[in-house]
Amino acid sequence: MKDAHGYQLTGCNGHAQVLLDQALAQFRCLRTDSLASTEAALEASPELVMGHILHAWLYLLGTEAAAIPVAQASLEQAQALPQNDREARHIQALQLLIAGRWHASGRTLEDLSLDYPHDLLSLQAGHQLDFFTGDARMLRDRIARALPDWSAAVPGYHAVLGMYAFGLEETGDYRHGERIGREAVSLQPDDAWAQHAVAHVLEMQGRREEGIAWMRGNPAWQQDSMLAVHNWWHLALALHYLEQDDFDTVLALFDGPIDGHQGTLALELIGASSMLWRLQLRGVDVGNRVVLHAAGRAVLRGRRRQTPSPHGNR
Repeated sequence: MKDAHGYQLTGCNGHAQVLLDQALAQFRCLRTDSLASTEAALEASPELVMGHILHAWLYLLGTEAAAIPVAQASLEQAQALPQNDREARHIQALQLLIAGRWHASGRTLEDLSLDYPHDLLSLQAGHQLDFFTGDARMLRDRIARALPDWSAAVPGYHAVLGMYAFGLEETGDYRHGERIGREAVSLQPDDAWAQHAVAHVLEMQGRREEGIAWMRGNPAWQQDSMLAVHNWWHLALALHYLEQDDFDTVLALFDGPIDGHQGTLALELIGASSMLWRLQLRGVDVGNRVVLHAAGRAVLRGRRRQTPSPHGNR
């Protein structure tokens, strides 16, 4: 069996192939249901190597220490099965990341993408590693190298544009980044990363009212998205209620979509904590929210003591 881009899938049947393609399409938009679709694909075919690989990536890219054993188990299941060259190189990149070698993992994915430019999982995982390691040039150039092989006729083109838009923004090419990002969202409105890329451009240019209109005008990014809390953060702080001294709206967003669900994920805790800190710097009374959120951070620290992370040297 082959995937939607024509790449061979080891250990795949027809039902698993449909579910895997669905999971990958959901992941391109950073939808939370990509994990359930991946697990359904593995139920349909436990020998699906790319299913185990995607499962491992989904856990590792969340950067949660407690996810490492789950990803390791998925990796071991993939390693025990026959693999083709593309799958084996994904496994190598996963091994490096679990070992804490973030940059080496990203370079392995870069080489993979050069040989398999339509492998969107390698592009997306590599792009996220560039994001976490703060490599602005690679955020742009990893995608730019693959872009000539892409067109609107290839499934997932919106995601390539969205990643390229963010790389352009991070390297200061705001005009080009905004144009590409808006094109990506027009192709796929629930592409949360493309939405995020344009939000960054508007933030960097101080276009407050446009930023609010951009985020409020497209509700698709708010639905079942891994990036929803972060995008709400941008709306509250950078785009642009804090800058307008509209502290009531900022606090309402904090109490609602940003922290109302009492999340414990590290990336969400960091965003919510920074929001309270910025408010306090402005002299805003945040009530007992600092105490409540400090408890959340304590829970996070407790989890990390139980499950040591190998990623400390990233």
